[in-house]
Amino acid sequence: MAGAALLAALLLQGAAAPTAAPDIAADARCFTVMAFAASATDAKAKQAGMMGALLWYGRLSAQLPAAGIADAIKAEAKRMEQDSASIQAEAQRCSAEMTAYGQAMQALGAEMRAEAGK
Repeated sequence: MAGAALLAALLLQGAAAPTAAPDIAADARCFTVMAFAASATDAKAKQAGMMGALLWYGRLSAQLPAAGIADAIKAEAKRMEQDSASIQAEAQRCSAEMTAYGQAMQALGAEMRAEAGK
């Protein structure tokens, strides 16, 4: 519910943006997919969606000002609405990226614990 509210608030801000750059567009699509997942009734999907939305919002905020983030998300959400088949593909791609990030963080944690034990 919170993810849907966040997405709705972002979609209601300002006018539609010009096409986002490819790396920004991909991150905006992941944010959109994860914001929808955050409104799921399934607790596991909801948690993954909330974590993912935070991850991709952070990635976008490193590249764009707040208004640019909203514009990029609106533009990509509009494209995704017109091509509903892309939603599933984006969900799989974004989930795979989240898994890879999680594995990298676990590996780093293990490396740090090993170094601390020396």
